[in-house]
Amino acid sequence: MWDERVFWSMVDVNGGISGTYRAKAVVLFEHKSRRQMIVSASTNLDCRRLEVTTASTRSLQAGRKSIGRSTQAPPTVTGAPILHNFFASFCNRTLTVPETTVYYVCSACFRLIAMTSTLSRLKATLPCRSAQIEQLYNLFGYKGEPFPDSIYISGGPSVGKSIVVTTVLQKLCVKYAVINLIECYTTKILFESILSKLCGLVDAKCDNMMDFIDNLQRNRSEIAGSVLIIDKAEKLRTMDFNLFPGFLKLRELTGIPISVIFLSEIILQKYYSKANIDEPIQITFRQYNKEELLEILSLDIDYARCLIMNNTPNGSFQFDLDFYQNYLNLFLSVFYRNCRDLSELRYIARTNFLNYCQPIINKENTIQDSMTLWRKIAPILKQALQNLYLRTANEQQTTPTKDNLAQSLELPFYAKYLLIAAYLASYNSTKDDKRLFMKYHGKKTKTTRDVNKKSKVSEQLNTLLGPKPFTFDRLLAIFYSILDDRVGFNNNLLVQVSSLVELQLLSSLSDSSNLDSPKYKCNVNFDFIQTVSKMVGFNIRKYLSDFSHL
Repeated sequence: MWDERVFWSMVDVNGGISGTYRAKAVVLFEHKSRRQMIVSASTNLDCRRLEVTTASTRSLQAGRKSIGRSTQAPPTVTGAPILHNFFASFCNRTLTVPETTVYYVCSACFRLIAMTSTLSRLKATLPCRSAQIEQLYNLFGYKGEPFPDSIYISGGPSVGKSIVVTTVLQKLCVKYAVINLIECYTTKILFESILSKLCGLVDAKCDNMMDFIDNLQRNRSEIAGSVLIIDKAEKLRTMDFNLFPGFLKLRELTGIPISVIFLSEIILQKYYSKANIDEPIQITFRQYNKEELLEILSLDIDYARCLIMNNTPNGSFQFDLDFYQNYLNLFLSVFYRNCRDLSELRYIARTNFLNYCQPIINKENTIQDSMTLWRKIAPILKQALQNLYLRTANEQQTTPTKDNLAQSLELPFYAKYLLIAAYLASYNSTKDDKRLFMKYHGKKTKTTRDVNKKSKVSEQLNTLLGPKPFTFDRLLAIFYSILDDRVGFNNNLLVQVSSLVELQLLSSLSDSSNLDSPKYKCNVNFDFIQTVSKMVGFNIRKYLSDFSHL
């Protein structure tokens, strides 16, 4: 086991730092009879080399305390100070020092050593984002200093906003919670999700900002010093008007040291009028340039090697980084002008690398025939350019079943109920709505038609005859009747209906000029809607006229 010993003494430190400091020694590790100093820094700093006797060393050990609280006077340190470029000489090395030698740096420099080491690791983990990492570290990396009230981070898709923020906070051991506004599309769901992730309140009920602040104040000890990350923050523009100003002043409203980070794809000026609103700190993530994309995509070389190994007999085809970067250069020459999305570029580069290597695998060409490989891959890349952002199943993938398709479709909670209501409106007659959806619809007299309903032939079932058009008002009426929660009518419901139309789950039968009573038709079949109903715990057969008499 290594015995970590931190020594303190009063020393005069030069090199840009004036005055006398109670200094912290570089950490010494004692292992058996050896002493080693572990140094990890990339910044050139000057320090003094001080010779001490064995007795002085014992005195230092006995007198070590926290800064400013030493109970014993510092021992007398003898020896001429020697200024030298210490960290340039021993950067990232293990230095064995004599027993009578101790290297000192002031406490400010010691913090700089730790900061430089952490920054180096972060920059190696997250390439091409050095400036943003340093900005975030300066805001959250110093213990004892308050976090900023709010930070607004803007940038296009796939520029590293989320991964950089979360990785920096993880390295700094800062508690945080990530809230995605695509999932939290109502104020109620947003507040309850924050309380669940930040405070652990799973069953919390919160309908407005005042209740939200009250719940936070009750859990002050758990969330103090935490960071709330709101992803897809541009969605706040379509939600309640007081949400964005409230989150900007969350520290002031709650009295709790909590910071809010907004991640958005649009600039801050598109949110609000600057009157009476405190502007947050702004950090911009610009798009990656071609050289940066090449550097990041080159990190996929291990994936590329596994891909070739799995598709090459005996894994005989081996290639180096230069070969892979040559392919990426050719790839980016085709796609860079049309697409800057890193996720999309990575996907297409991976799927086409095997095609690029196929002539080598088939032994038609060698690894040095770069021009021949380019001529063969160029038509394939140009064809892939036409299918940009599209996902097609390959021949080895199985055809998804209807149940799998419904389960893989990620719809919000209320959108699922809107789809169920649309199906009920398409496959039920309007004259059955009162009986099916009203709790007190009066006593219905039995008719001959009702008696013969049980013998109804399958050809007459509405679920087999096809969907019928319905109005938007009827859709909302059925939606509110089958939904247990009381949800007010707002723009979110209109957005959900538009999303269902864009996904082609609903068809709009009215032109854009007809705004009074638009008509729709449901496009999903019974098996699909039954799977969606099971996901929300709704018995749809009970509300279909074809099955309600059974």
